[in-house]
Amino acid sequence: MKRIRWHEAKWKASLRSVANALRQNAFGPSSDDGFLVQRVREDYIEATHIERIVLQETEFDPFDNESTFVRTSYRKTNFRLSPSFPQLEIRDPPRSLSLFFTRLSEAMSFDLSIKPLVVDLSSWLARLEEVVVEPLVIDALHAGNLQVERGVNASVLLRGDHDVRSAMAKLTKQKPCVIDRMQLRLPVASGGAVSALIHRSGGVTFGVGVAEDALKLLRVSFAKALD
Repeated sequence: MKRIRWHEAKWKASLRSVANALRQNAFGPSSDDGFLVQRVREDYIEATHIERIVLQETEFDPFDNESTFVRTSYRKTNFRLSPSFPQLEIRDPPRSLSLFFTRLSEAMSFDLSIKPLVVDLSSWLARLEEVVVEPLVIDALHAGNLQVERGVNASVLLRGDHDVRSAMAKLTKQKPCVIDRMQLRLPVASGGAVSALIHRSGGVTFGVGVAEDALKLLRVSFAKALD
């Protein structure tokens, strides 16, 4: 499973300057954290923030002898920066992004603002259907805040072997609700389709790997939905 999350980000420096700043804060053998820059192009940067996590564990054997072990692990945040909206793309984000955001801002001399995004999934889907050749199939859909009666709301999850949008319309009977997640089969250039779960919180989850052509379509349509 691969997860992508988008944020709005603003800074003044050029991409080359940003790449140089990240390299000046590079992760090394003695670093607690830092950046590794993988790719720099005219319209984007791909890099990774790495945090070293050192844990000391103590164990006792059956004879009450104490042993101490030091375990080192690494938390990686893979990201993409682009001057085009959405400017910040994070792949497989860890549970907490606070250190990553802080270090990225520090590398840019605090000339950085980051904003989480919320998108209307119906608008995103409409923009996506404008750029794909074949019809999309929505085979799972989750909605919340569906009013059953006054003071009573429900969450609804529909799954099917065909498009579930008509079933959702029958179920809700045009009552207002908030669509949180929508799973779709997205055609790709190599043939066939990939399964992608799009989120209202500005992200997408792929079942297996990341289909780059599908990701590009989702990124472009996401930006148009918030334009």
